[in-house]
Order: sequence, then structure tokens, then C-alpha cells
Amino acid sequence: MITTPAPVFYKSIHTKEEHHTAENIAKGIENIMHEIGINKFISVITDNANIMKAAWRILKEKYQNKIFLGCWAHEDLGENKSPEIKQFDIYNTANQYSEKESKEFNSMTVPNI
Repeated sequence: MITTPAPVFYKSIHTKEEHHTAENIAKGIENIMHEIGINKFISVITDNANIMKAAWRILKEKYQNKIFLGCWAHEDLGENKSPEIKQFDIYNTANQYSEKESKEFNSMTVPNI
């Protein structure tokens, strides 16, 4: 997903027989970041699966100036919020708008590329 000012689906990759390890996922994300242009990224947002969180940790070590997060619409926005989200001023605003944004995103169609 690339935001340009509207979200656009960029690419889906068939992983064939490659195992879905944190290392392989991190490598795949990093490849896309380089393909598009590493300096064009401020953050990378994935789902909140534990394997994705492990991939974030790998990427955070290498790209300390980038933000790796899970989708706010799919995460509990209560008191147990991860420190990565709480550090942003937008955190409180996200609580108010995440449901609305999620509905809008789910209603979008993926263009044929």
C-alpha cells in the first residue's frame, strides 16, 4: 500500500515455497522499500500478526529512522497500546477516526495494474 494522497495497491508477491519467517518477511519488505526508494518511506504498516512484529524488530535495527507499525484499525486502541503508537500526537485522533477510515478503505476497489 502506498499513500499518494489516496491509497494504492502496489504489489502482491507469490512466495512459492519460501517459508514465512520473520527474516524472509523483513527481506521482502526491505526489497520493496528499495524498489520504490528507501527515502520515500516514513513508515511501513502491516497487520498485527506476531510474525510481522518480529519482522518489524529486524527492520527497526537496520532502519532506526523508519516506523514499523501494525494497522490501527485492527489493533486495540485502549490502555494496552504499544509504545510505538503512543509516541505520536495523532494517537488520540486515531481512536476517533480508525473505524471510519477502516470502512472507507474496505469499500475501495483495487485497480488493475
